[in-house]
Amino acid sequence: MLSKSTHLTDGATVKVKAVEGKKVPNFRKLWTKSYSQCGEDLIVNYVFGALNIKKPSYIDVGAYHPQHLSNTALLYERGSRGVNIEPDPKLFRYFLRRRKGLEFRLQAGSEM
Repeated sequence: MLSKSTHLTDGATVKVKAVEGKKVPNFRKLWTKSYSQCGEDLIVNYVFGALNIKKPSYIDVGAYHPQHLSNTALLYERGSRGVNIEPDPKLFRYFLRRRKGLEFRLQAGSEM
């Protein structure tokens, strides 16, 4: 096992262990602005990058907002396109103004 330390811009240090002969990811290139609540968009972006999928398609149910707390804004910014589903008419209007793609205003449930 090899070990590599990377110092991130916020002062945190990440230690990565790798098997000899395997490439250790460069976390500085991965560290970017996150639009989602807890960095989920960065994780998804990393997984697609590791799978060599440059522009994945997505479906976001309960999309909320095109940028604020968005799990798809980073993908959209990097050229991906997908379907956003948001039932709230006020929030849905933001998607119509800020995104080019398939946008749906749908509700599901026993009472509507």
